[in-house]
Amino acid sequence: MGVTAGGAVAGAGISPALYGLAHAGHLQAAAIYDHADALCAAAGTSMAGAVRAQYFVTAVHDFPGVTAAWAARYGDEPHPLWCLQVRGPLPAPGAALVADFWIHAPER
Repeated sequence: MGVTAGGAVAGAGISPALYGLAHAGHLQAAAIYDHADALCAAAGTSMAGAVRAQYFVTAVHDFPGVTAAWAARYGDEPHPLWCLQVRGPLPAPGAALVADFWIHAPER
């Protein structure tokens, strides 16, 4: 989930009346990608090895923010995504999405 180092959900409560801007999805996805990049680095790989990205969102209008965060971070790298809208609330109050990644890590 897009939880920051301080324990808060990134972007929770940011412009909720302007849901078309997908701020929550963008900021939470950016935090999730921070976590994923750190895990990849520890495993000796990168998100370029992502073969599947699963997103569970409570409102589909948050998903454009997820794809915008991907493009801002990884540019033209393929985004092998799968998205499903689920009932909320998610485990962390204010969370808009949960992500799960399958990442290929070549043998060393």
